[in-house]
Amino acid sequence: ERVHVYDVYQKKTFPETGISLGFEAAYRKGEERDYDADGLMDQVQAFGLVFDFLYAPGASEFGLKTGFATGEDGTADNKYHAFHFNRAYKIAMLLFNEDLGVGGDSVHGSPGIGADFNDLGAIFIAPRFAYTFSEVLKVESVIAYAMTQRRPALGKKKSLGTEFDLNATYMWKDYFETGIRMGWFFPGPYFDGKAVGMGTMATFALKF
Repeated sequence: ERVHVYDVYQKKTFPETGISLGFEAAYRKGEERDYDADGLMDQVQAFGLVFDFLYAPGASEFGLKTGFATGEDGTADNKYHAFHFNRAYKIAMLLFNEDLGVGGDSVHGSPGIGADFNDLGAIFIAPRFAYTFSEVLKVESVIAYAMTQRRPALGKKKSLGTEFDLNATYMWKDYFETGIRMGWFFPGPYFDGKAVGMGTMATFALKF
């Protein structure tokens, strides 16, 4: 295999303003062995970009994550363009992270950016607002929208849909924190005919 990876990541906090900025730009290009019957080398060319903004002037926090990951167009053999981020970006509770729904006609989604939806990649934007009510209680809301980076086949639309999340964390002790997360995913035209997906998650954290 001769695949080269170029990755630039930077995060900077400006304490005097309450602003934090971060970004990652990554590019994969080269050849990797194809073990299919044709035995040809696969041509790899994929790109991902993420931008992260946070403004925390006090008890309130205003944030935004946006970016994209390239996907496949499905027209060329032995050429691959789907990009998968290695760094774990928490965009939303369900979208790109967990299954969306639990069965029937509900929506099931992707385990990672660009990792499903037929490797069509993704373009996303996720503003959030959080408020710290006290030293022990923090509540956060997130609205995330995403679409595929490549145009789907068979008449599907690019819009994946919109998700609304509500998260709360409570610090019982300096070393013990619990939380509850709830998410509602409203499928877009890509998931034509699918019902709304909902998820709930409880978290426990020990800090050493």
